[in-house]
Amino acid sequence: MNYWSIVKTTLQYIEEHLKDDISLEALSGNAGYSEFHFCRVFKRETGMPVMDYVRKRRLVHALADMEKGKNMLG
Repeated sequence: MNYWSIVKTTLQYIEEHLKDDISLEALSGNAGYSEFHFCRVFKRETGMPVMDYVRKRRLVHALADMEKGKNMLG
């Protein structure tokens, strides 16, 4: 089974909702899989756990904002 298209859709969703609350329940529900199966699929396709990926993307965006001089406390 080709899971990459599902993971690709999830990656796009994560990018569009980085500033929102993102839960494993919501991501797996959008993909149509149980949380357990979705975590296995995501890690197999990307090499990292899904919530670690979300955290990493948020940190990268925060760093980019800091480099642009944005106030991180406001």
